[in-house]
Amino acid sequence: MIELSVERLEALSRIITRPLPWKAFHVAGTNGKGTVAAYLSAFLRAQGHRTGRFTSPHLIDRWDCIAINEKAVNRDLFRHVEDLMIQRAQKECVKPSEFELLTATAFEIFTQEKIKYAVVECGMGGLLDATNIFKPDEVMASIITQIDYDHQSFLGNTLDEIATQKSGIMKKGVPCIALAQNALEVGETLTRKAEEVGAPYFTTEHSRFQEAAENISSVCEELDIMDPQARNLVLAIDAFNLAIDDFPSEFDKTGLRSIVAGVSWPGRLQMIDLNPWIDTPSSVLLDGAHNAASAKALQNYVNRRLRQTQTSSVSWVLAFSAGKDIRSLLQILAQPHDRVHITTFGPVDGMPWVNAESYQNIRDTLMMLQPEREAAPKSLLDFTVDIGSNLAISSGTDIDSQSSLLKEKAGHRNVSGDYQAFRRRATVSRAQKTCIECAIAEGDPVVIAGSLYLVSDILRALRETRQDM
Repeated sequence: MIELSVERLEALSRIITRPLPWKAFHVAGTNGKGTVAAYLSAFLRAQGHRTGRFTSPHLIDRWDCIAINEKAVNRDLFRHVEDLMIQRAQKECVKPSEFELLTATAFEIFTQEKIKYAVVECGMGGLLDATNIFKPDEVMASIITQIDYDHQSFLGNTLDEIATQKSGIMKKGVPCIALAQNALEVGETLTRKAEEVGAPYFTTEHSRFQEAAENISSVCEELDIMDPQARNLVLAIDAFNLAIDDFPSEFDKTGLRSIVAGVSWPGRLQMIDLNPWIDTPSSVLLDGAHNAASAKALQNYVNRRLRQTQTSSVSWVLAFSAGKDIRSLLQILAQPHDRVHITTFGPVDGMPWVNAESYQNIRDTLMMLQPEREAAPKSLLDFTVDIGSNLAISSGTDIDSQSSLLKEKAGHRNVSGDYQAFRRRATVSRAQKTCIECAIAEGDPVVIAGSLYLVSDILRALRETRQDM
């Protein structure tokens, strides 16, 4: 359960070591927070600073969202400090939520590991987010990425309301930089809030950042970095420039290219070969796009990189969190000539409130989005519906039908002949694997998206398979 209040922030502050011996770069926004954090921490490391990074949600393990010098902390350190935070919370009669406990654990690890800077990503919102317990002298810069619609039930239904929540990380006297490409009403809200708080406010189009912008533009062209990643890179280096007075010589074109080329952000536009988890060697694209803005960015990437022509087909493997605007997401992602395979994701460690949207709801929504036309004859498989185009809907949770499909399609023979045994072994991971195999068998580029929790399940399954070899 998510609870947001000033009182909870005050309670959380009592269980971490204060004053903080490190300085934070605090990042809020709807999309791009993780990418900005990855670039910014890489810049800090390039200068030799001992650097922490806290992002959310975690990707595979709960502790992989906490990094020291670009490496996730180990499990034993995480659990030791987490236990310490639980003990302090009990002593102070504080009952932190899962994310509040995780935030306290991250901050305490940063203190114990004697870092100089930490790049801290808000979990959701900003004003009442668990990470927003910094005092002004503990923050180097406040950073605001793209603001768009997401988590409306907590943050508000208009961009002004959402931007008001995100701008809550602004502090008096602490410079704040925001993405210039935000909507006009977002920019107006951020400008107004900065004036109210007394925070020096800049956007990425400010004249002081022009020299860096020229180098970045050249590097993005050389490395073929597209928007929104290019805009996020600009925001990260501008934040560095804003907070660190001496702009380093390493950030000339050559040095910048070397740093940027070494940055990776798993689960975001990640091309990966799923072998040996999937027997058939085939690279797929993983992306955690889960709101309209990130879905548009993904679709632009797919259109440019994966589709040979405008009418080329793509096979989508999709799962969504319950409560998301799946109609908008499907309208953006699924083109009439594509195929959509619906799957699910398993329980999310440390986030018991997160649930996957049902197959039936996604299927019904997708069917309603199709233009009215006479349906073609029904496929041999009950769960596959041909609606007059190449688009088909398959459910990774339909183990019976998926097993049959694998035997029918493209000579796949890797499903056990013991059908009842196959049913008994059917888990969420197996359902996902079956769904992906169906998509790969079609021969078109495969994109797995809709939720970071789905991406997390895939990466975990791949890791476990490799560990077992």
